[in-house]
Amino acid sequence: MNKDLLKRKIAGVFLITLVGILIIIASIAVIYSTHKNAIVNQAKEQVITTAETASRGLETFFLDKRKNMDLYFNGILNYMENQDMLKNQMENILRVYYETENTYLQQVVYLTEEEFKRKEKFIEIRQKSVFGSYEYKEDGIFILNMYKPLYLSGYLSGYVMACINLNAVYDDILYPIQIGKNGYCTVKDRSGMILMHGVESQIGINSKTDRKKKYPDLNPEGIDRLVENQISGVSGTELVKSYWWDKVEDGKVKKIIGYTPVNVMEDFWVISVIMDYDQIEEPLHQTLTMSILVGFLLMLFFGFLVFYITRDLKNKQQMQMEWKYERKLYESESKLEKQEERAEQYDRLQTMGILMGTIAHEFNNLMTPITIYCDLLASRFAKDEDSAEEIAEISSAALGCSELSKQILAYVRKETQEERMLPFDGAAAAKTSMKMIEKIIPGNIKLNYQISSKPIFLLGNPGALNQILLNLCTNAYQAMKEEGGRLEVIFQHIENGEAELKIKDNGCGMEEETLKNIYDAFYTTKAPGEGTGLGLAVVQRLVSRHKGKIQVESTPGKGTAFTIIFPVLERKKLNKSKKDTVYEEVINKKLKVMLIDDKPEVLRALKKGLNITNWKLECFTNALPALEKFKKNPEKFDIILTDLSIPDMNGFELAAFMKKRNPAIKIIVMTGCLEKDINEYIGKNIIDAYILKPLNIKDIIEKAAEFSLPGSNCI
Repeated sequence: MNKDLLKRKIAGVFLITLVGILIIIASIAVIYSTHKNAIVNQAKEQVITTAETASRGLETFFLDKRKNMDLYFNGILNYMENQDMLKNQMENILRVYYETENTYLQQVVYLTEEEFKRKEKFIEIRQKSVFGSYEYKEDGIFILNMYKPLYLSGYLSGYVMACINLNAVYDDILYPIQIGKNGYCTVKDRSGMILMHGVESQIGINSKTDRKKKYPDLNPEGIDRLVENQISGVSGTELVKSYWWDKVEDGKVKKIIGYTPVNVMEDFWVISVIMDYDQIEEPLHQTLTMSILVGFLLMLFFGFLVFYITRDLKNKQQMQMEWKYERKLYESESKLEKQEERAEQYDRLQTMGILMGTIAHEFNNLMTPITIYCDLLASRFAKDEDSAEEIAEISSAALGCSELSKQILAYVRKETQEERMLPFDGAAAAKTSMKMIEKIIPGNIKLNYQISSKPIFLLGNPGALNQILLNLCTNAYQAMKEEGGRLEVIFQHIENGEAELKIKDNGCGMEEETLKNIYDAFYTTKAPGEGTGLGLAVVQRLVSRHKGKIQVESTPGKGTAFTIIFPVLERKKLNKSKKDTVYEEVINKKLKVMLIDDKPEVLRALKKGLNITNWKLECFTNALPALEKFKKNPEKFDIILTDLSIPDMNGFELAAFMKKRNPAIKIIVMTGCLEKDINEYIGKNIIDAYILKPLNIKDIIEKAAEFSLPGSNCI
């Protein structure tokens, strides 16, 4: 009996031990698989983020080269008196430019117009420098040609061709970007031709066709799919089997490749960031081996305890084993959390850009009812001068807030925000701004302003002009806040169809070294917490957008004067009479309009504002009810006015569905944050127009007046 009992105990211990081993192996396999997938996905996010960062760096580099070329040769042309003088000094001019930029330049040459046309048959250059063709040289490099036309006194004198060595660009910009021990970057054109590569023997090879010819015995897996995706112009990542091209004899290796397009010319190139997959796999294998070994040892120990320890200790032992398992699981989760935190650091800046864009969008949504109600109140109290003035100040402040949100977007994003450039009376806008500025000037500063009694018609945005005046006047009175002083603002017509805006103070003035940096973003001489360093950078940007020129004169201890010259629109270009007639016609047409916005306060403001029209309005705060209403009778509505960001589907998706059912319907998208691809949707006839928030009722009616609409007048 004792022997049989012992055999049963031994069999039970063996069975329990075997089952325990199988459970631990299954658990380790699940944990390993989950852990592996998380690390691979993290690596993919890392390479695509790095590729996008490298793409932006390369685009910025080429844009700087073009700007430097324009600045240098435009400056030279300003000092040239005639063609002979230019030709006589051309050799010295080219030499100085080459010495300045020789880090990246192969050569700089002068071309006649005939020589240029023979070299570049499909490029038309007007004033600014452009990139032309690129060509492969015998010494194993690609040269990218950059051209600058030389116009002197309206006459084309010829072209300067600067040959950029792409290998030098790679060494300086892309070579330092490496992920891991074997990581590197490559750049190829849309045909698959390799332009830049860490291995020089690969430069000039077409990755789509030439590699198969050059390496017939090799069989990279997934390369064809990778190349097709790359040259299609999309961003993405691939896990492929390939080779280290400087060590092909070592055999196949796994690579994680992230790729994204980079805009250099009118077409695009593709930049790829490569990471060694073994760099991820080796630590995973070590972790798996150690986990199996530890599990096996634990199970031996567990079996030993089951066999020799009494039943009274069995529960305690089981709890101890569970605690160890939980601790190991917790340690694995902690490692994963730390790795996720490191991955978040790569896209923190991009997340901040998205956050600020969302804030600006919501900010403009909130400002829309304010601007609409200001218009309604202005009409209601038109005869009450005090109320009309107060309403105008509220409207001006709202426009200033809108401009502020646009500046936030402009500095957070890399793309340029498109503005509504419309004719407006700058003198009237300046008077409104000065009334607001009068109230914020300290009592120890005397403000004197002289604004033209005649209209000064500018092409731009009154809110931007208000921002210019507010920033410059704020800087002026802050320079005089301790000892007081005098602030003068003059805005008058001058010769040559221009207007001059001058802001002058007798404050502390600026040193010459300070003047060199005043337009740099985030540069400030104020104490911490008193200034951001963005004011003058914003002013310069807004002046440039209005095609104006800004100058500054400053003497320490005597004061500072800013002078801005704006081009004035000719009256004949305003052409308002016909526009006003069409405007009135659209107001009086019996149009059926659907309004869609997820903000009820915006819908209420729009509905009240559009009461001045004969339009029949139907309002929705959600896309699905609006879509159901539209499906019942697609021909019922003449205009759809929808916000871009609405629940269930965005404005573009909604517009695409409605256009499919009724191609004749007119769709206007409202947005507080301009999307860079919105014009593509207009080109594809998915939408017909867009309006930037904050908007007013006049914006909507003027946009509708641009369409050929049905409906009868009921004047």
